[in-house]
Amino acid sequence: IPSTLWLVTLLITKMNNVTSLLPQGRDDDSKTYILGIDPGTTTIGFCAMEIDPLTCERKSFEAFTVNAEKPCGGRQFNMDLTESHSAIFARLKEISNRFDSILRHYKPVQVATELPFFNAFHPNAYSPLVQVLAMLENTVYEWNPHKPLYRIENTTAKALIYPTSKEERKKIQAIKGSKDRIIACIKQHADFGWIPIDELDEHSIDACLIAECQRRRLSESDFDIRY
Repeated sequence: IPSTLWLVTLLITKMNNVTSLLPQGRDDDSKTYILGIDPGTTTIGFCAMEIDPLTCERKSFEAFTVNAEKPCGGRQFNMDLTESHSAIFARLKEISNRFDSILRHYKPVQVATELPFFNAFHPNAYSPLVQVLAMLENTVYEWNPHKPLYRIENTTAKALIYPTSKEERKKIQAIKGSKDRIIACIKQHADFGWIPIDELDEHSIDACLIAECQRRRLSESDFDIRY
């Protein structure tokens, strides 16, 4: 019996040592987050929105953009992978690694991403974005197989801020540059004054819209994967 007890103690000690080496989450797990994602093949926008778990009201948020080809945490993009794999595969692996760290840090109750849409002016961009969607879903599954990746249509997210009248829409469409159009729309909505449009890039702003879309769905108890 003493030898058995010694073995159990040794195993527990080793397990604790291994656990200490794994990526750890936040020290304060009392906060509830929704994670919104604006997908891309090189840059991806994220918005970690803290909400009240009872009322689903927005409390705070953190928005940022991840670039697979720029240094992060002292680690450079692994260009060696491109010798045996495609460049997009190498970038997606890098983004997946960082996405996993983000999931482990915030531990969101829900994760939502904008769905890729087919643009007739850039038809070749659609297929890579489908690969991005698959990567995001696989990463969420590896982190927690019981949490789905919620999907939000591009038109649904933009409908939050786009004007309803034809005249106002014509004014927005006349603006060159997608970020400038989004900024013009947000400025017309007092409800979106919480987004610091002068401090964030287009990817982070879009991620904020996705997170807000998912927050409203959650407040309405809408748990359909696709929206």
